[in-house]
Amino acid sequence: IFSGTAGDTGVPVSQLYVAAMLGAGIMATSFQSLGISIAIERDERQLRRLSSTPMPPAAYFLGKVWLVLVTGVMEAVLLLLVGVGLFDLTLPRDVVSWLTFGWFFLLGTAGCALLGIAISSVPRSGRRAGSVVIMPFLVLQFISG
Repeated sequence: IFSGTAGDTGVPVSQLYVAAMLGAGIMATSFQSLGISIAIERDERQLRRLSSTPMPPAAYFLGKVWLVLVTGVMEAVLLLLVGVGLFDLTLPRDVVSWLTFGWFFLLGTAGCALLGIAISSVPRSGRRAGSVVIMPFLVLQFISG
């Protein structure tokens, strides 16, 4: 399934597959993990305990976003290395293409992280967080191509 080109575009299928996996990885590390973890921490009253400390609430959420960003970068690097090593993935050769990739990566990670924080308020309990958060994740995977 990794050989050949996608239709008449001339784009190798491996290129499209790695790009799709990068997008799914960003969704999983940001939207899904934040949505579930924050709902569980709220249900276990960890957020209430944090509110009694001098730490501002923004620091908690910035820490969560930083965690998502570091995890996403590690996942993307690993995926690109596997793509180059096993699937003959062609990486960009100029700085402008890498800057474009970085810009879209950061924008996608920030957007999905904010959506993950927002959806964490939907589940009524931490036990239901997984089923509530995974449903839009799966729907987005099917409709986004």
